Amino acid sequence: MFAVHGGAGYHIKGAEQHCKKAVKIALENSDVVEGLAYLEDIESFNCGYGSNLTKSGKVECEAAVMISDRYIFGGVSVADCLKNPVKAARTIVNCIKDNENWELTPPMVISGEGVSKWASENNFTTIPNNDLVSEGARKGCNSINKMLSLDTCGGCSITNDTKLTSMSCVSSGGIAFKQDGRVGHSVMFGAAIWSECTKNGQSVSISVSGFGEAIYRTHLAQKLSNALFEADDNDEIFCYVIENFLRKEFLDSPQNSLFPSERLLCGGIVLFLNSNTCHSEIIAFHNTPNFVFAFFDGFRVKSCFSELKNEGDFMVSSHFIKYPF
Repeated sequence: MFAVHGGAGYHIKGAEQHCKKAVKIALENSDVVEGLAYLEDIESFNCGYGSNLTKSGKVECEAAVMISDRYIFGGVSVADCLKNPVKAARTIVNCIKDNENWELTPPMVISGEGVSKWASENNFTTIPNNDLVSEGARKGCNSINKMLSLDTCGGCSITNDTKLTSMSCVSSGGIAFKQDGRVGHSVMFGAAIWSECTKNGQSVSISVSGFGEAIYRTHLAQKLSNALFEADDNDEIFCYVIENFLRKEFLDSPQNSLFPSERLLCGGIVLFLNSNTCHSEIIAFHNTPNFVFAFFDGFRVKSCFSELKNEGDFMVSSHFIKYPF
């Protein structure tokens, strides 16, 4: 199961085709991170090259990766020198996974000036910040599209090579005109991404985009995972489970009472698998103007340009995926 999304926000028609190409790359490499890295190189997405600019006109990216194995998580934040920050996050995950000496705890998240030093120590090429700033980002500083650009990109996978493994990832340039040095929801454990495989054959992979401060105040991805595991996937329709969850735990959450209701925007994708019942499904959701994503249904890669029908509501859609893979 592989899926990639271009973020909750405002996209022009055709953006979903890049998500489709990203899923094909993920399939070719058996690695959803490679698919997301492709989006980081596309100017029209808010991650990597072409990201939203800070108040001072810089690109500062963040990215994170999580795997179901021992809930390992790694990320980079305020990264102003990496072409593909999600690959750096994957390397941090692998360093933690391979660590055998816990006398010195390996870092989960590296930020700011530490990213450049870490990159040189781990054979990552650093680039000048100007090389990450696109002409479109400069010109779009005052556009309404950029004001709506909360569109953190992400990806999810559930594979079953030798055992069930879930992976989720996210990459973002942050909100437009953000304060230099801002840390968003991408690198908050349990906020933007969640990957988990239970002992009873259930697996979930989640990647969430939107208004970062509201997402990490509610630990949205982890709580959504818990809600799905607690539901009866034989009797309950997950679209309804997710819609009810988002209203209660995001829109109406006391933790988000600080924010104006019009700022409470989010979107994301969920992969769910019950290997015992062969229930295999992707659910996409958003309350932003639109949301683009693509996924492999077991036969072919499908893309979707989802548009919000009623302002104030969530658009939730579901697609079943062939299992066994």
